[in-house]
Amino acid sequence: MDNTCIVENFIARANDAFPKSFSKKQRICFENCFSSLLQIFIKHLEQNTDIISNDLKESICELFAALIFQFSFEIFELKDFDDDYEQIMQKIAFVIDEAVFHLLKNGVSEQLNVEKWIEKQARNAFRKALKDIADRKLSQIRDENIVRNNAFFWQLIYIKYTSDNKRIFYPNFFSDGYFLTSEKQFKDYINWGNKFFICCLFVFLILLKFKLLKLLINLGVLNSQILIFGILVLIILGIIYNFVSQKVIFKNAIKTHEKFWVNNIQTIDFIKKLIKEITSIFILVCAIFVLGINCQKAYLGVPICLSAVLVFLFYLRKKYVFIKAFVNKLEKNAIKSYALKTLNEFKLYNKQVKNNIEIYIYEYIDYIYKTKNLNYIDITKNIYNFIRNFNRFNKMLYKLNIDEAMHTQIIENRFLPYFY
Repeated sequence: MDNTCIVENFIARANDAFPKSFSKKQRICFENCFSSLLQIFIKHLEQNTDIISNDLKESICELFAALIFQFSFEIFELKDFDDDYEQIMQKIAFVIDEAVFHLLKNGVSEQLNVEKWIEKQARNAFRKALKDIADRKLSQIRDENIVRNNAFFWQLIYIKYTSDNKRIFYPNFFSDGYFLTSEKQFKDYINWGNKFFICCLFVFLILLKFKLLKLLINLGVLNSQILIFGILVLIILGIIYNFVSQKVIFKNAIKTHEKFWVNNIQTIDFIKKLIKEITSIFILVCAIFVLGINCQKAYLGVPICLSAVLVFLFYLRKKYVFIKAFVNKLEKNAIKSYALKTLNEFKLYNKQVKNNIEIYIYEYIDYIYKTKNLNYIDITKNIYNFIRNFNRFNKMLYKLNIDEAMHTQIIENRFLPYFY
């Protein structure tokens, strides 16, 4: 029997045993991967006919096929690793291949159960592959969280959402804005914009830390006039840097002439209220802290100081959650305006389809924000796909002349679960 027949025979047997509960996509993916790995393995066996007899070749192929099938089944059951199926199976096949040839070249101990030993090696490779992929995905989520959380305060202060869902970015409080045309512009400004003053502050703190500032004053190199002049020069250079960095980062962005203070009243009110609250709490905490320091009895003073610090940290944590909720609210409002705009521009099958979509679209947006960690661009893509697929599904149902109650039931049972 030639190699093609051997592979086809194994595929036929595997297809008969393949669970019907798995999807057609999974079956096709399995067939292609199984066939490819088996052909490579058999070819490798044939290149080593001096140490492998025909009978042994058949039994080894049986073991290889059984293990590939077994681990394929386990991966598809996990569901979260379908996209990484081929990558995982390649690693497992490589380990099985190495284990088989290790035994053939070095001999087999009589006490060794060959099949169980090879399966153990494959199992270890399987676990390691899953762990590596899981760690990579967690790392990606963590990185996205860092970027997203870092973006909250910037969005809170500097971004305005227009009624048609366009985002205007203001590099500072008094500048004209730029229409954001990509996420890269926003991230570039976080990385490079207004960094001059931050660097100057960092250098100043180093000078204070190592008492270099005091040394320069004592040596007569620095005096009040030179210090004031230096600060003015730094301010001018900082303004120039800010202006140049804006022009570079937003060179391809469309400029707007809407003013920050006029168009972001809601955000400005929120920031004013936030600063007022934090300042009040900070003054109160400082007063309690000073009271603790001046307390004559250490067993009272130390707990008072620690309590003041812990209460302030707890308060800041709560305010962070509060800020996050406010920014999410702004984003959700923008997403909802985007959904309505897209809905109005979409070529829908009939007016009833639009009514059906409007029933579920806001609920779907709330669901996305509660359960998924997506960025602004990905959310808009999801909304667009939801509307497009909803339109197609409704179009098909209306052509079947199904009554409205049954129509709604089918949408909820068959269409919505794919998005929720």
